[in-house]
Amino acid sequence: MSASLDITVPAPDGATPGQVPAPDRLSAPGHAPAPDEVPTLGQVRSPRQAPAPDEVPGPGRAATGRVTGIHAMLPRRALDMLPPGTLTVGAGLLVLGAGYYTHLAVAGHSLTADGMAALSVLWSIVFLLGLGVFLPIEQELIRLVAARATVGEGIGPVVRRACLVSAIVLAVIVVPLAAAAGPVADRLFGGDTAMVAVLAGACAALAVTAVSRGTLAGLGAFRGYSFQLATDGGLRAALACALGLAGSRSAVAFGLVLTVAPLLAVLATLGPLLANLRPGPALPASAMRGRLALLIGTMLLAQILINAAVITARLLSPGDPALVGALLAAAVRLHLAADVVAARPGRCRRGG
Repeated sequence: MSASLDITVPAPDGATPGQVPAPDRLSAPGHAPAPDEVPTLGQVRSPRQAPAPDEVPGPGRAATGRVTGIHAMLPRRALDMLPPGTLTVGAGLLVLGAGYYTHLAVAGHSLTADGMAALSVLWSIVFLLGLGVFLPIEQELIRLVAARATVGEGIGPVVRRACLVSAIVLAVIVVPLAAAAGPVADRLFGGDTAMVAVLAGACAALAVTAVSRGTLAGLGAFRGYSFQLATDGGLRAALACALGLAGSRSAVAFGLVLTVAPLLAVLATLGPLLANLRPGPALPASAMRGRLALLIGTMLLAQILINAAVITARLLSPGDPALVGALLAAAVRLHLAADVVAARPGRCRRGG
């Protein structure tokens, strides 16, 4: 007596029960499945479907398409290690640095020794206040804006608070400067009070750019941030060259470049910034106070060390303007290094 067992084996996809899959559909070592057989969720694509090294997504580029430009010149591993926006911001800093050198080079060929000494002192004070006082405002604004952007909260109250703080700091600088315009002009600018007014204008430009760049970096808008840096540097070079070709011998005219160029660069990037000013929760009064005071204290001391040589040489050796210009040329290199550190995208996103 015999009994028959009815056992049904599940058939593979695309085969009927009892049918053996064709040999060409069997998976063999080194044999990749057809495209329609590849699962899309939670599995790795076969080597045949792996993207080419120059098509792998990297910082600052889309996930598809071939890589062009500066990205194609760097190894894949190097691109993966860079924070997003590094190359973009680096390009803007490169143009800004070129603008610095062009401005000073043209001024050095156009101005007298005394005029160049006055411009050198102006540069040193602007950099001292810019990196020592207004850059901390920018860095703190980056931190607060990035924190809100991460959770989807509006950044309007944060930006307004930064504008208020920047305006207060500007007033603390400009009011005493205006009251002591005569003595300051005599000791630092050879008696030219117009240079004191130029210094005040440059401080106002620093206050505006601190808010603008801090907002852009906090939002992760590194293209806008870089464009503002590049526009600033390009305008510095263009305006200085225009003054040189016109035969200008005015230190005031060359000093105004420090005000006009950054303000025009801010205007060029104002649209994207305003588009992101959405209302949000109110910002506590103490949100910026403690960290900002500490940042200003430490960074101001560092900038005093860098710029003290130029200002001290002007005060102690007013009859040696060439020395002042030479010291400024050395200080500018340190300023460029400080700009690179301050504008690192990874630092921007972390806010310090």
